Amino acid sequence: MRVLISCRSLGGMNGGQQRNVCSMIHALAKHSVTVVTNRLIEGGEIPAHRDLTVLLAHAGTPSGPYDMYLEMQSSPSLVKDCDARVKILMPSGDDVHGREKLFDRIALQTPAGAKYFADASKALYLPPPYEALPRAKKPAVKLPRRYFLTVFNPYSRLTDDGSGLNPYKGYDILARVAPQSPLPIVWCHSNRSIESAEPLTKAPNILHIEHASPGELRHLYEHATAYVCFSRDEGFGWAIADALAAKIPVISRDIGVLTMFENVHGIYRYKSEDQLLKWLHLGLYEKSRCEIKKLDPSLFLERLEDVLRVTV
Repeated sequence: MRVLISCRSLGGMNGGQQRNVCSMIHALAKHSVTVVTNRLIEGGEIPAHRDLTVLLAHAGTPSGPYDMYLEMQSSPSLVKDCDARVKILMPSGDDVHGREKLFDRIALQTPAGAKYFADASKALYLPPPYEALPRAKKPAVKLPRRYFLTVFNPYSRLTDDGSGLNPYKGYDILARVAPQSPLPIVWCHSNRSIESAEPLTKAPNILHIEHASPGELRHLYEHATAYVCFSRDEGFGWAIADALAAKIPVISRDIGVLTMFENVHGIYRYKSEDQLLKWLHLGLYEKSRCEIKKLDPSLFLERLEDVLRVTV
């Protein structure tokens, strides 16, 4: 199978798009993969692969034919020019109502993904192939004995208020809630995947850790009292998935990957800041018991192959 993938950037830290791209490349280890991107970021991971070609978008659309084209939202769009049997758009939490007609299928990373487009006949349930973080490595920073953990990059180039902060990630909620939290909140973030970023305001009761390595992140998950997600919405939510894989309690809205799991112990869902604060003050939590096998890479590959089989 020959697969063409379009993404905004490649390399950088382990943000959601980077994790999506890398996990797909690894899942396609036995197939030919070409990645077209706007930007290669130095110092980040480009997955090892026996048949991987990486091209910058300004070089134009690579010649086909391809069996499949996967376009991630906010990426260089090759849908009109590429020669591919099946063209799939991956919204990743963005509204794509104006573009869905250009594609054969629209990928749902979670059941909640159906709200991002209108034509249900194009829906393809395609959770990303989850890859666990590597072996834990203790960070150099001194950690509190007990802490809540949150992992998100707040930055965005396009914001209505010009702040450079993505409102969906809930940075404002974190800043309001942190002073009232019974435990310090360890916040991991990085600005390496964007060209510039405004400095973050230092809020009380928050311990900032910048540019944590994947191994350091795993250590932080494994030793956290609970993981707290402040996002208003998520396409998938890799940080939440990492918390589920670590079997630690999760406090979050019912968004992203959590919509795949119902009536599971160790997940504390909230709809308001008052309810969020209630969970933060709970004190004792059950470990999460989600079956992460639903995100096995082999299932991702099987779904892609099934789409090809039914395409004339």
